[in-house]
Amino acid sequence: MTVISAKQRPDIADRADEETASTHQEWQVHGDVSNRYWSSLYEVYPEFQFVLYDESTDTVLGESNAIQCSWDGTVEGLPAGIDEVIEGGFPRVGEANNLCALNIRIVPGHEGRGHSRLLLQAMRDLAAERGFANVIAPVLPNWKHRYPLIPIEEY
Repeated sequence: MTVISAKQRPDIADRADEETASTHQEWQVHGDVSNRYWSSLYEVYPEFQFVLYDESTDTVLGESNAIQCSWDGTVEGLPAGIDEVIEGGFPRVGEANNLCALNIRIVPGHEGRGHSRLLLQAMRDLAAERGFANVIAPVLPNWKHRYPLIPIEEY
């Protein structure tokens, strides 16, 4: 198994996006900001989009997405959420000092094998290589999709 970037192998990144598509929750594919910018991540930030790939079997096991961002290191300075991080990353200008994890998806049938850890480690390695201070991640509770009618603020 190896972690490769969309910059290195755009063909494998295209496959990963298709093979992990079923892992999206319905609400994830209806965001105005993510719908506007998501495909641009692969054009503007291909080095931040990773695929976990098994060359011996030509199998895509998972993918992760990230974007550079600026953060002052304080709780108050954290972005309000994924939309703010994505909007702040386009166009690619300014002095980013952190990497923001946006997504890690594992191909169905390959979960529970530590693949997410490998993708997260690739983000950490890239952040260190770029001199970024941290990898931050706006995350949702794992079971939020089971309670779609409860607002996130109450969940």
